[in-house]
Amino acid sequence: MKKVLLTFYLAVSCLSLTAQRQLTLTAAIDCAQDSTIKAAAAEATYESRVWQYRTYQSTFKPHLDLSLHPNYVNESFDPDKSFAYSRNFNLLSTVAGLELEQKVSAWGGDLYVSSSGIWSESYNAPLDARHQLAGTPLRVGYKHDLIGYNPYRWEKAIEEAAYQHAVRQHDFELRQIALETTILYFDAVRASSLYDMYVNNEETARQLYEIGAEKYKLTFIRNDELATLKLQQANAETSTSMAKVKLENALSALNSYLGLPTDTPLHLEVPTTMAQKIIDREQIHRQVEECNPVYADSRLTLLKTQQRTDKARHEVGVQAGIDVNVGLQNYSAAVGQEFLRQNLFSVSGLTVTIPIINQGTARNRLGAARFEEQAAELNAEEQMRQLRLEVDCIINDFENCQRLLPAAYKALEMANEAFSQANENCRNGIADFNTFVISQSKREEAYINYLSVLQSYWQAYYTLSMLSGQDL
Repeated sequence: MKKVLLTFYLAVSCLSLTAQRQLTLTAAIDCAQDSTIKAAAAEATYESRVWQYRTYQSTFKPHLDLSLHPNYVNESFDPDKSFAYSRNFNLLSTVAGLELEQKVSAWGGDLYVSSSGIWSESYNAPLDARHQLAGTPLRVGYKHDLIGYNPYRWEKAIEEAAYQHAVRQHDFELRQIALETTILYFDAVRASSLYDMYVNNEETARQLYEIGAEKYKLTFIRNDELATLKLQQANAETSTSMAKVKLENALSALNSYLGLPTDTPLHLEVPTTMAQKIIDREQIHRQVEECNPVYADSRLTLLKTQQRTDKARHEVGVQAGIDVNVGLQNYSAAVGQEFLRQNLFSVSGLTVTIPIINQGTARNRLGAARFEEQAAELNAEEQMRQLRLEVDCIINDFENCQRLLPAAYKALEMANEAFSQANENCRNGIADFNTFVISQSKREEAYINYLSVLQSYWQAYYTLSMLSGQDL
């Protein structure tokens, strides 16, 4: 019920985005994790793995099966023609059986309890001996294909590891969607902010040219100075046009990723930073080992190789399997009599395979399995080394961005103040045009630097969240 309400809430949020045309980073991430194609694929993959895990769990519960075999036949051998054939045209038989089977995970074999009955009618037999009924009201047995090897213990470990990997992979993919949304969102924020700044620059350049034209009429400025102002206006118009194209492309990419029409106009809010965070590196590394799907996948691969090694070890030399059962059985020509005066029987089947000439196949298989297990262990260590290094680098980026953001914001304020003063002085003729151009360039540089640091800050935050599986 909670999942349905959450889906409904997110759907309403996505619809409201289209209506209000306003978007925050948090709202964009929520919408992306609910409505993107990648999120739907991740959810379907996770649900598939959940059903596989439920299938595994059901196989370790008791199974009761009813089997019917009408017109049961036996193969016969003709010594004259030297081939086997089925002879059933003089015999009509029906077999019905009920069997309860349970896997014994502690031993690695199967325990079964069954009951069966066989009715047969032979048309070429005397009338009083034509009908025959055989009843086995109870039979209890245990079978194990390879003594010493427990496949169910490995199956349990592998399936549980696979399920944990699926859980972590699903969470990882949702957090990866948050990271991808952050990148697209900041691309659009940067493009929108720069477009607004270039529009302002274009308007300022137009006003300065108009003022310069009036001053040129009064011979206060030279012709080359007026031409410079005209060139600045043309450059500002070109920059605005290019910024508009980049903004349209960035918004189209973001809308497409969120599942919205590509031409949906959005008003993007520039995210603010969080309170100063002190990162505990060892705690982050522990969370990565617990929650990252790379580690879970390495453990799953290692378990599979260990299973193959264990099985290959038991296949070297003499192999033995058993099928032991005891029960009651009787034959009768009258219906119901076959279940009376039962005879106790015991059947013990022991299969022993002794390799005489196998060209070292089993030992070669064991050697290959051991080296495969060794390679899996080394690959797991290498993956964890790379992951640990990646986490350290992301932490360094995050801490560096936390340190640079106040300075970048202060530089932006100073650049805006210097630009406003230079703009005013240029209009009043106190400062020359070169001073204005320099202040405008510095303001643009400060703005780009601030947006870059802010984007790197949030990208590092969501990357750490993705790798560790935890919110910082």
